[in-house]
Amino acid sequence: MAEAQDACCLCETVVNDEDIPLQEQFRLTIDIKATLVNKPLVKEDKKTRKTAREDKTEELTKKVSALRNAGGGALLIHLLGLSPNDRCLALFNEYVDDTLTKLIEDGVLFVDTYSKIWLSEHTTSEKYQEYLVLIVKSSLSLTTADFKTKVTSDENLTRPTTLNIKKLLFNEQQQKEKRPKIRGIDDSIQEGRDIEFKSFHKTPFEGIITQTNVKEVLEYIWKDLRLREYISSFTKIQDGGSYYLGIGEGLEEITGYNYKTKNKILSGIRVEPSLHETVKKGLTELIRQHTIVQIGNAAQPRSADSLVKFKFHEVDKDQVYILEVAVGYTPGCVFYDTPEVYTMIEGSTQMIPVEFSEWLEKVKTFHPARQSK
Repeated sequence: MAEAQDACCLCETVVNDEDIPLQEQFRLTIDIKATLVNKPLVKEDKKTRKTAREDKTEELTKKVSALRNAGGGALLIHLLGLSPNDRCLALFNEYVDDTLTKLIEDGVLFVDTYSKIWLSEHTTSEKYQEYLVLIVKSSLSLTTADFKTKVTSDENLTRPTTLNIKKLLFNEQQQKEKRPKIRGIDDSIQEGRDIEFKSFHKTPFEGIITQTNVKEVLEYIWKDLRLREYISSFTKIQDGGSYYLGIGEGLEEITGYNYKTKNKILSGIRVEPSLHETVKKGLTELIRQHTIVQIGNAAQPRSADSLVKFKFHEVDKDQVYILEVAVGYTPGCVFYDTPEVYTMIEGSTQMIPVEFSEWLEKVKTFHPARQSK
């Protein structure tokens, strides 16, 4: 099914305006408030603003990738509330250019892939003063909006490249899978590529899991606290990794030395022992429902039970625990959902998703050196 555009009335007009001198066959629109790009004078809630910016970045990513995969096109960006006298793109470039760069997989330079023009400079209509046009060139490979899997450095999770995915999926010498192992919570455990700490104290649930909120908590852990992303990442490490819920971090002064370093804070989760199995089973079900284990073109029947292991470590006697989710190494690639890839319907202004099987074939034949010539 085609994905409908979310557009204001003016965007419906501009995307179909044949008098606009654009040669690109495919056109999409996106509404972005100028105050999301520029610094607002009115104080806004930081979390709300951050979420709104992330949502628009996600929408822009999907639409640019669809245009790239369809042979190129124009994204008409409606900067709502923009002054007609403001033609400075410095903050807009800061906002979008890193995202646009990540969508270049074929080795072509940024300056040869994108260009930005003010629509008002190419039409006499005053109603288009708020429109910036992003010209998007065709991709020589397949541009993926969201791989739905992560890779890790020693500091954080990152988006993989198509070449990363190709090597994971189609490497002929796959290592054998390894079962997850519980690491415990002794002093030797430190954050790194295979260890992640997540505090639960400052969440909307204030560190407490109850029979009433447990379902909501599990969804929050899975998505907002990024358990799904860390599972996908740890499965790519030879000895797997562990995700700890209930451990935060702070700064600690080192006695006799003139600096502070990070230390872990075992704040824990307040949860009755009777709910431990409910939490384990709930997270296992989320893994079973959403996770795809793939080697080459074939999905692998690895169960959630063999992928992860759970352990509640007691912090004190007052029903406070740390939940460890241990993850084992898995050959191939583990996705926490189906990768998002889009293209355009011929002769329309609508996007459609690319089938997973078609995406796999494109990844299999991906060769950046050959395609960037």
